[in-house]
Amino acid sequence: MVLHVFGRRVTGRPPTLFGLFAARARAAPDGRLALEAAAGIAAASVLAIWRPPTWAVWCTLALGTGCFGAWGVLDRMLSDGAPGRFAAVLLAARAAAAWVGAAAGIAFLLTLFALLVGPWIS
Repeated sequence: MVLHVFGRRVTGRPPTLFGLFAARARAAPDGRLALEAAAGIAAASVLAIWRPPTWAVWCTLALGTGCFGAWGVLDRMLSDGAPGRFAAVLLAARAAAAWVGAAAGIAFLLTLFALLVGPWIS
């Protein structure tokens, strides 16, 4: 099986969702990843404090974007080669960004579903 993912030819097993996100982050420039991380985390913080209507949907989306950027920056730092203990810290931070980002993605889908189904139930 041959697939074309983000302009690259992929053979063998189809990529997983995580593999698609990882390929996208590895192809992005450093500045864009840093901007996504900073803007996503800042927007999630502002939305969590301000709490406008439908804040949970937008907050989880912003948090997921921030975690995507943070994961990309941390992955880039690891691939550039980090010394011993610092590499372990970066590895743990990258794993935390992946887990929080996955949880934010799931929460985004659930809150969006609840927002859309809410008027039908009542």
